[in-house]
Amino acid sequence: DADKFITHTAVDDFISRNSFSYSFTPETVVCYSSNEALMQAEQFFDKWNSVVTKKPQSGRGQGVNHVKSKAQLRALLKDDFNRSDPILLQQPIEKELNESGGQRDIRVWAYRDAQTSQSRFYAAYFRNAPAGQFLTNISQGGYISPIPEVDSELVAYSECVLDAVSGDVLG
Repeated sequence: DADKFITHTAVDDFISRNSFSYSFTPETVVCYSSNEALMQAEQFFDKWNSVVTKKPQSGRGQGVNHVKSKAQLRALLKDDFNRSDPILLQQPIEKELNESGGQRDIRVWAYRDAQTSQSRFYAAYFRNAPAGQFLTNISQGGYISPIPEVDSELVAYSECVLDAVSGDVLG
């Protein structure tokens, strides 16, 4: 599984160096102790009234929590995080609702053209959570649906992200 913080940092650095007008990535900090996470979370709660926690090396929605109170965060840190593992705190993303009332987010795919070495947008789709759920991952009960028209800035952003992580395929 990918290291979420390394990817996030690479993308943010690349975007800031290349004067991209907008970042599609949420504000993220990495903490190396429960006490640090609690202190950093104060700022997230002040700004957004909640925080998303992630284990840096995870996938398929495992280790991802939408935390809505400081008491919930304390319990989560005590029960779910190994003291030696870093903790990612992330700004909650405002997700739009799908036709069934569940939240949805967007996933994009890009690839590096073998002939030109240029980054190329390939496809995008919505990931939909079941009604009342936070996670949109397919492995967590989510499903995909088509995006009728993909915004040109999202296309450009997906190509920049592929360059930022020096990858061949991004999804």
